[in-house]
Amino acid sequence: MELLRQKHAKEMESALDEQETRLRAEYEEKLRQQAEEEREERQNMGEEWRALLEDKNKEIESLHGRVSSEVQAYQEANTDLRDKLNRLIAKSALDHHEGIENTLYAHHFSYREKRIKDLLEFAVYCHVRKIPQRCVDDLIQSDSRTECTVESGLVELGMEAVSSYFSAIRSLPCLEVIHGLKTLELYTLYKNKYIDQKVLGDLFSLCDKEILSVVDFPLLTDGDRSLVEFLALAVEKMNYLAMIDGLEPVMWYDALKDGLVKREVYLAVLDKNSTNIVDLGDSSTAALFTSNHYKDFIVDLLLRLPFLREIRGINLHELYTFYKAGHLTEEQLEQVVLKDKRTVFLYTFALCGALSSGELIDFHTHIVRKLPNLSFVKLVNMFLCYKKKQITLETLQSLMAGFPGDSLTITQEEVVSLNKEGLSPMEYLSTLLHGLPNVQRVVADGCTGLRDIGWCCDANQLTAVSLRECPLVTDFTPLLSLPHLNRVWVTGQDQNRSFDSVKTKLKKKGVMVFD
Repeated sequence: MELLRQKHAKEMESALDEQETRLRAEYEEKLRQQAEEEREERQNMGEEWRALLEDKNKEIESLHGRVSSEVQAYQEANTDLRDKLNRLIAKSALDHHEGIENTLYAHHFSYREKRIKDLLEFAVYCHVRKIPQRCVDDLIQSDSRTECTVESGLVELGMEAVSSYFSAIRSLPCLEVIHGLKTLELYTLYKNKYIDQKVLGDLFSLCDKEILSVVDFPLLTDGDRSLVEFLALAVEKMNYLAMIDGLEPVMWYDALKDGLVKREVYLAVLDKNSTNIVDLGDSSTAALFTSNHYKDFIVDLLLRLPFLREIRGINLHELYTFYKAGHLTEEQLEQVVLKDKRTVFLYTFALCGALSSGELIDFHTHIVRKLPNLSFVKLVNMFLCYKKKQITLETLQSLMAGFPGDSLTITQEEVVSLNKEGLSPMEYLSTLLHGLPNVQRVVADGCTGLRDIGWCCDANQLTAVSLRECPLVTDFTPLLSLPHLNRVWVTGQDQNRSFDSVKTKLKKKGVMVFD
C-alpha cells in the first residue's frame, strides 16, 4: 500500500513537471510571437515615418530654393538701388563742391598772380563756414607762390582759426620760405594740440629766421622739457638758423647731464649759442666747474661756444691742476686761458705753497704768461715765499722774467704785508727791479708806510717815478742818481724843503716834476 502511494506520488510529480514544462514553452512561444509582431509593427511604422520625412525634406528644399531666389532678387534690387543712390549723392556732392570751389575761386583767388589773394582771410573763411577740406585743398594746390609772410595779430582770431591758417600755409605746394614766423607762438599752438608735430616741423623748415631768441620762452607745464623739445626741432628743421640767443649755456649743460637732451641735439644747439661771456664766479657754475664734470664742462661747453670771447672767474690754480692730471690737453688749456681777460694776476700764498718751484715756473709759463690782457702781476707773495725759503731765487727770477708791461706798482697793502713779515719795501723793490730790467716806471702812490726810496739807486732803467701821498718819505736824493729819469710825480711834500732842493736839481736836468 505504501508502495502504491509512493508510485502515485512520483507519477503526480512527473505529471506536474511535464505540465510546468509545457506551460513554460507555451509562454515563451507566446512572448516570441508577441515580440515578432511588435518588430514587424515597428518596421512598418519606420517606413511610414521615413516616407513622411522624405516628403517634408523635399518640401523644405523647395521652400528654401524659393526663398533664396527671392533674397537674391531682393539683394540685386537693393544693390542697384544703392548704386543709383550713391551716384546721385556723388553727383550732388560734386555739384555742391563745384559750386563751392567756383565761389572760392571767384572771391579768394587771383588768376593773374596764380595765388590766393589773402591767405589769412581765406583760411578764416573756410574755418568759419566749415568748407569741405577737399575744396580748400583744391584751391591751395592752385597757389604758385614761393614765399609767404605771416600776418600779425593772429592771437585775436582764436587758436582754431590760427591753426587753419598755418595748415593752409604748410600745404602751399611751391612754398620755399616763410617770413615773419613767430616760432614760439607756433610751438605754443603745437603744445596746445592745435597743430601736430608734422605741421610744426614743416613750418619750421621753411622759416627764414637766422637768429632765434628763447628769452621769452613760454612757461609750459613740463618746463625745461618743452624748451629742449623746441630747440631740438629748431636745430633739426630750421634751415636758415645760424644763432640761438638767450639760452644760458650752463642751464643747457645741466639739461644734458640730467638726461633731458640727447648729446647730438645738445651739441647742435650749443654750436649756435650766441653767448660771448661766461662768468664762473656764480656759485652754481663754480661748483660745476670744480666737480667731476670739469672736463666735460670745459670741452663740451666752454670750448664749443662759437661766439665765446671771455671767461670770467676762472680759478687758474684748479685749471692747472686739472691739466697736470692729464684731463686737458695743452691746446685745450691754452684755449681756455686765452679767453681769460684779466689784467692783473696775484700769486697767492695758497698757490705758492701748493706748487713746487718747478710747478710754479710751469704754471707761469703755460698760464700766466699766456693771459692775453695781462698788464701787471702782483709778486709780493712770491717775494715773501722766497724770503721764507719756500722758493729759490732762481724760481723768483724765472717768474719775473715773464713780467708784463714796463710799470711796477707797490700798494700800501703790500707795504703792510712786508712790514708784518719784518721785511722792508726797499728790499722788495730792489730785488724786483734787479730782476725786471724792462720796468721803466715805478708807482708807489698812497704808500703811507713807505719811508725809503733807496731802491732807485740801482735802477738805472727807470724813466718815471710816482710818489704821490707818501708822507714818510723825506729823502728824495736817490732820484738824482737815475740817469734816464724824465718824469716825477710827488704830492704831499709842501713843507719839505729837502724836496724843494731836489726838485730844483731835477728840473735843471730836464726832468718834469709834477707836484
